[in-house]
Amino acid sequence: MKWIRRIFERPAVFTVTIEPGGAHRVEGSISPRKTQLITDLLDEANVSSGTIFGVRKGGRVLLECSSAIPANVAQRLRNVWVSER
Repeated sequence: MKWIRRIFERPAVFTVTIEPGGAHRVEGSISPRKTQLITDLLDEANVSSGTIFGVRKGGRVLLECSSAIPANVAQRLRNVWVSER
């Protein structure tokens, strides 16, 4: 049954993992400018844990955030992401 789930999962173009102590680990493909934007916003909001995924939808890459990232911060991340194309 795991193969059925894989059909419907959207693979992440990139993953940014935020860890306590300010460590940010990036897997996948994301520009240094976009990485810096995400890092600055998370630091400003004092977010010390969570995960951000870049997911391809309709030819664009949109952000999805784990529940560890407050909803207002996740929305700010999405707003900045879209405005910086």
